[in-house]
Amino acid sequence: MENRVKALDPRGKRTRQLLQQVFTELLKEKSMQAITVQDIAQRAKVNRATFYDHFEDKYAILDTCILEGFQRLVASRLSPSSSLNEHTLRLLILTLLEYLAMMHTECKPSDKQVEPRFETTVQKALYHLLLNWLKKLPPSALHRRVPLETLASTISWAIFGAGIQWDYEGQTCSPQEMTDHILTVMSDGLFQIIRVHTQE
Repeated sequence: MENRVKALDPRGKRTRQLLQQVFTELLKEKSMQAITVQDIAQRAKVNRATFYDHFEDKYAILDTCILEGFQRLVASRLSPSSSLNEHTLRLLILTLLEYLAMMHTECKPSDKQVEPRFETTVQKALYHLLLNWLKKLPPSALHRRVPLETLASTISWAIFGAGIQWDYEGQTCSPQEMTDHILTVMSDGLFQIIRVHTQE
């Protein structure tokens, strides 16, 4: 509770932002494993107790930086009142791809401690955003009885998985082109793109 109060207080907010800024700078210089809470506190010119007032450990600040960075980018492109349509889905996919590309400049790309946390945090944020959009749709918009959670999970993993693969392979096409590819699969559907024989 105390952490929450300090985070909402203007001075607490500034300290929290400073800690995140310092952490991001350190992540550009060395691996996650090499960074210590003492490193963060020392560069921010605060004591360790102040760090722990805001974050449980260095992994908590990592998760916060990843999540808030993605949320800020999404908020700069999409209104909070956005709903699911082809235009908003295109913007969301493009935003994700640009965030993946941007993360290469924020930390060492081969950092094995950052990658899994990054993937879990961003995919989860994507899932919740899509689930929120799906919940806004009228019941008549759903042609088949599929739980919204299953839809959100499938769409979020499809977008995120394709984005991660694109990023790992060296971004062989532009974010706009990759957005078009992903959106084509999402909008046309697998069996409209490839012909397969179904067995009864």
